[in-house]
Amino acid sequence: MKNQKESVEHLCAKCDNYSKEWGPVADDIWAHQKHYRKSYENYAKEKYRKRRKKLEFPDVKESKKKENRGA
Repeated sequence: MKNQKESVEHLCAKCDNYSKEWGPVADDIWAHQKHYRKSYENYAKEKYRKRRKKLEFPDVKESKKKENRGA
């Protein structure tokens, strides 16, 4: 007997009973577990901001501060 390829519909039909049985169980497990939201922090962006602040024309900032003090 030659190996016959199964159709997609036939393969999917094999999972139908399995999913019907596990659906309520999975819902119950999901309902009773704590779900933590993972937070994402873009550290590279923050590092860039800090570095940029250091590089932003420190002499211009200082001269503006001195002008404001004197005015």
